[in-house]
Amino acid sequence: MHFRTKESMTGYLSLLPAFAALAAIVFYPMVNTFFHSFTKWNGAESHWIGLHNYTFIFTNGELWTLLRNNTVFLLSIPGILLLSLVVSVLLFEEVRGWRFFRSLYYIPTILSSVVVGMLMKMMFAQSGVVNQFLHALGLTDGKTEWLTQVPTAFMVLIFCFYWQTLGQGALIFFIRPVRHLARDI
Repeated sequence: MHFRTKESMTGYLSLLPAFAALAAIVFYPMVNTFFHSFTKWNGAESHWIGLHNYTFIFTNGELWTLLRNNTVFLLSIPGILLLSLVVSVLLFEEVRGWRFFRSLYYIPTILSSVVVGMLMKMMFAQSGVVNQFLHALGLTDGKTEWLTQVPTAFMVLIFCFYWQTLGQGALIFFIRPVRHLARDI
C-alpha cells in the first residue's frame, strides 16, 4: 500500500466515529420522522395512513396561520441578536456591579423551559405582576388576559424567548468580539 493512500485511509477512518454520531443524532431521527409522517402514531404503536396527514395539513385551513406565526417568530430572531449585542456591550463596560448584572442576565439561560413557562404563566396571569404593573401606571384596567388571546399570547411567547436567550446571546455569542473592541469605537 502506498504511503499517501495509507495516510488518506487513516484520515477517513478517523472521521468514521463522527459520521456515525451524525447519522445516529441527525439522520436517523430525520428518516424516522419522515416515516412517521405517513402513519397515525400515538407514541406506542402506529399504523399506515399514507398521505392523509399531508392532505389534512393542506385542506385544514390553518396552514397559512401556522406559516404566518412561524414567519413572525423567525423575523423576531434578528432582534434578539441585536439586543444581545447591545446588552453585551453594556455588560462589559466595567461599571459598578457589572459582575452581578452579568450573572443576572445569564440566569434565565440556565433555567429549564418548563420553569420559564411556569414563571411566565404566573407573571402574565390576570392577577399577575404584569397586569398589576400596567394598572399601576394607568395603562390598562388590570384585567388583560394575556395568555388566552392569540395575539397577546404570541407576544408573550416571543417575550419569553427573548428573555430566556438574551443572556446566552450576550455572554456567549458576543463575549470575545466585544472584549477586544477598541475603546474608542
